[in-house]
Amino acid sequence: MSETKEMIAFLKNTNIVGDILEVLEPERGVVKDIHKRQTSSSLHAMFQQLLTMQESILETHCTSSNGTVCSRAKTKITIVSEGPQGLSGVKGNEGMPGDKGLPGLNGLVGDLGYQGPLGPPGDKGQRGLPGLRGLPGMNGEKGQLGEIGQKGDQGPKGPDGKVLDADCACKLKQQSESDQGIQVGSKNIVIDCKNSTGLFGLVTWTHDLNNLGSRVKLSSDKHQLTIPDVLPNDQGNYTCFINGRKIATYELKVKGITKYNCDFEAGDICLWKQVPSDNFDWLSHTAGTPSTATGPSYDHTIGNVRGRYLYIETSSHTRHEYADLVSPLMTGNQDRCLSLWYHMFGSGIEKLEIGIIQKTQTPTNYLVLQVLSGGQGFQWNRLNVTLSSSFDYEVTIRGYKGTDYHGDIAIDDIIVYNGKCQN
Repeated sequence: MSETKEMIAFLKNTNIVGDILEVLEPERGVVKDIHKRQTSSSLHAMFQQLLTMQESILETHCTSSNGTVCSRAKTKITIVSEGPQGLSGVKGNEGMPGDKGLPGLNGLVGDLGYQGPLGPPGDKGQRGLPGLRGLPGMNGEKGQLGEIGQKGDQGPKGPDGKVLDADCACKLKQQSESDQGIQVGSKNIVIDCKNSTGLFGLVTWTHDLNNLGSRVKLSSDKHQLTIPDVLPNDQGNYTCFINGRKIATYELKVKGITKYNCDFEAGDICLWKQVPSDNFDWLSHTAGTPSTATGPSYDHTIGNVRGRYLYIETSSHTRHEYADLVSPLMTGNQDRCLSLWYHMFGSGIEKLEIGIIQKTQTPTNYLVLQVLSGGQGFQWNRLNVTLSSSFDYEVTIRGYKGTDYHGDIAIDDIIVYNGKCQN
């Protein structure tokens, strides 16, 4: 049992929880029971099984509600990775098998009864009841077990393999790579389904127990999940499964969410507002717009026909009329970045304009910051505009009616965060 005690001392030094000790403690009888079941196994095979038990218990603690998760790269969320395996020891010589016990003697067979004289054939009678079953013969005595063969010599100990990577620091409650989270608007955040169980099969993911949105991308083997652009509703728990078995859960926190952000999924426009000074309003919608050959087929946030976005319907109104969407008041003397997604597809597209209304001047001054004109393709595109003013101001998103009804313009996922826009 010296090898088992050595393993226990190693696990205590690495602060592995008491669950592993319950598997390994000799005085609890568990190791003795394992030894009885595996008298023909090599010492190396037994240690492989003990390490598998340790890994399974570690996984249970790391994926429980109070467990931990580890991260290494700034844009990567990952869990504990397994170090290189130590060299196997040389297998000792196999002990001599014990002598086989002698077989017991067979029980004696009872004597047959005497047959009576044959009488004349009688009438066919009714079928009689089945006779009683005879008692079984006595078993012979079981032979004694042979003596246990001698244990082979222990092979030389290989170098210790790493149970955990040295640079893997576990953090409470499965956080992302920082307590503050990932900055909203960040690109290509990657989550790996690190599989320490040895399982192979179908990999599936959930986001807060729901299916992933189509905006999230999976690698060909589905072990790696990529969020191309982080939005506020990307926050939450991502869980990977193999053949339906839960492997790990990762919590993604998103920072930089402000009162100016809006994804329109609730069917409203958040703290933004329509104004009476324009010609018509932005409309909330799902799926494709009513006019053919213009507008998107789905929203940007969720990426399917259930998601909502805003658009201008250009089937009526006069060319150059416009609809304004106006932000809450923003304080001056502080740089901000306005990020939004737009869809401009159709032969009658006019233009999308981003501007600010400076409120402390008389009269108020409207400044145009960015203009996009004409069709921009049948896809959602991202627009970043740096907001800067010495005065308090409101942001205006203005969509213009074009030449005909093929001029629907859509917007989605407005994000405003501090600092100038970064490419």
